[in-house]
Amino acid sequence: MLINKLNQYSDKSAFYYCVLVLIKSYNDPRPLVADGTIHGTIVNEPKGNNGFGYDPHFYLTNFNKTVAELTDYEKNQISHRRIATNNLITKIQEYL
Repeated sequence: MLINKLNQYSDKSAFYYCVLVLIKSYNDPRPLVADGTIHGTIVNEPKGNNGFGYDPHFYLTNFNKTVAELTDYEKNQISHRRIATNNLITKIQEYL
């Protein structure tokens, strides 16, 4: 498992990253591209049941919890997907 392979590294910093691309036509030369990132740290012991993938291992210092320990509301407020979506909405508004 990947978590076990990371034991050899002292730096456990990690991030979730999302990229959204809006292509306005078939041959759009300038699609709108937006991204979002949240930073955390990988922990060996999983905590929490509200998540999937690496959520139980992805620790957020500012919440003092893993992503899997967050409520759905908390998760949706800080999500890398939400950040990317908000950034894309801003770019769409600027485009229009």
